[in-house]
Amino acid sequence: MEISAWLVSGALPAAIAAGACWLSYWLAGRGHSAGSLAEPLPSESAGAVSTGEPGRRGRLAPAVLGLGWAVAVAAALIGQRQLAGDESSHWWPEDFWQRGYWWLLIAAVTLSATAWATFAGSTARWVAAGVLAMGTAAGSLPTGEGWEDTFPLHAGWGLLLGSACLLAFWSLDRLAGRRSERWFPLVVLAMLAGPMLMAATTYGALVQWTIAALAATLICVVAALAGRLPGGIGIAYPAAAFFTVLMAAGRFYSYEDHPWWSYLGLLLLAPAVSSVDRLVASRSTWLRVAVAASVAAVLIAASAAWHLRDLQ
Repeated sequence: MEISAWLVSGALPAAIAAGACWLSYWLAGRGHSAGSLAEPLPSESAGAVSTGEPGRRGRLAPAVLGLGWAVAVAAALIGQRQLAGDESSHWWPEDFWQRGYWWLLIAAVTLSATAWATFAGSTARWVAAGVLAMGTAAGSLPTGEGWEDTFPLHAGWGLLLGSACLLAFWSLDRLAGRRSERWFPLVVLAMLAGPMLMAATTYGALVQWTIAALAATLICVVAALAGRLPGGIGIAYPAAAFFTVLMAAGRFYSYEDHPWWSYLGLLLLAPAVSSVDRLVASRSTWLRVAVAASVAAVLIAASAAWHLRDLQ
């Protein structure tokens, strides 16, 4: 890529994400930063309010992070389209996958904004999350002229992608609430390896947008490891929506007709890590990180081996 493309795909989203990290830290207050990797940030348990959580202003931290992450990725996409000379509307672009930024923003405005609300664990919120997940999946499927041959696949893939999106919402939410906000953004980063793998084997424009998501997430990872990311759960929801959109784009742009089950390792990475972590949640932080990294590495490696075998 040219320098201008790297700036738009890397530096721009990183700068926006850094600003969101700083603002969320300022809102939550310096007194809530963690002093060690094993020490949790304010969201002690998902969906519950504890005495250690910040006040009304501090509860905005997840919303700021989620919206900042979504804006960073959306801004990169719009910038990439400008560089490419795309004359279609920014609000409703011609390519189906480019409309995915709407779902990132909706996830941030709804789920990220209520991550630390008193009703965060309510049934109504998770019903809304399910509707959003299915809407994201449906909106991620290709439509229009030239895609007619994919229409018979929409029902099955819509259900698969929607289920995977909801599971990602739920599992990352649960993981962040188990004294892991200092390192759980690493799981989000690993989850985005799926879209990068799909993009690298299909369509260059998808690679550029995935780089933007990785750049924004990497800034959040650094802030979290430094104990400066209260409300880090906020990035999980727009990242999961992005993950769904790009997995769909990678699937339908692929020249290979891989079986649906070959995508499960990537689609279920976040739920797998969260489920295994629950078994070792009472153990040391370093062990939990090692176990999470091992599970993610195995799933990514197995999926990569399958999807890249025909390129050798």
